Amino acid sequence: MCLAFHETDCVHYKLVCIRTLKAAKDLLQVQVYSCDTGEWKICPVTFHSRWFFFQQGVYWNGAIHWPPSYFNHLYFKIEDEQLQTLPLPLEMAASTSLRTTMYFGESRGHLHLIVDDYPRTRSIVRVLEMLGDHSGWFVKYQLQLPELWAAFPEMSVSPFDFEVVDVVRGEKEEDTFMVLIIPWKFIRYNVHDKSFKQLYDITNHANESAHRYTAALCHGVSFRPPCGVPNSPGTSQSIPLLCVGHWFRPALDSSGERRQLSTSGAFVVCTTRHVHLFIDTDSVP
Repeated sequence: MCLAFHETDCVHYKLVCIRTLKAAKDLLQVQVYSCDTGEWKICPVTFHSRWFFFQQGVYWNGAIHWPPSYFNHLYFKIEDEQLQTLPLPLEMAASTSLRTTMYFGESRGHLHLIVDDYPRTRSIVRVLEMLGDHSGWFVKYQLQLPELWAAFPEMSVSPFDFEVVDVVRGEKEEDTFMVLIIPWKFIRYNVHDKSFKQLYDITNHANESAHRYTAALCHGVSFRPPCGVPNSPGTSQSIPLLCVGHWFRPALDSSGERRQLSTSGAFVVCTTRHVHLFIDTDSVP
């Protein structure tokens, strides 16, 4: 299930639900709930899929996109209620490919994808960007891993032990950066001047997940829809908790005002056994 709304007006939102039909377990149906009507609508869209990974949806260009793989590379256009096929990058297009998605997300109107290898052997990480008309991917940024290893020599023990958790486009292109997790550290990599900065030492935290902070909805552990959402059509059960999502808002300061946090994606949240670490990537000296 995915929640689609504009963060500047989050009173209005839609829920997109992918559910199986009991008659055929591999036959899936799309349902959309709108808070404007207060009703669920069964869309005239059914499809077969052997791959049931419809979590971590990304809202971009009026559609919900799911992390692509050879078995599932779909996106759902919300207003048109149409299911479309997302082009695959060449390295994912072969049925024998073992490549999966390391990172999939949106920043300032750009959809990004990083393809992962298994096992990891390449010394370069490529950030792909989707063309605005959904016609294909192109290489936008690159990270040379030898530069990362030189900046953090301790990685020589496990040179491929890292994850990219965010790609953040700056207001100016030269301010664009990536956020990575390496053993016991969050680091920031500027894609233009190729500089690294340590954001946070997580030696004392068992990392479970990390994601971008926004002023509205963040991926996390659980999230209950913010208003009374009725039952989905065709079922007597109430809508369960979303398996990803947390609703965050800043605490009040000493004057009773709520601090205005950046919505550019500069905040990354590390969920560590129910402890939430808010890491301001702009405050690093």
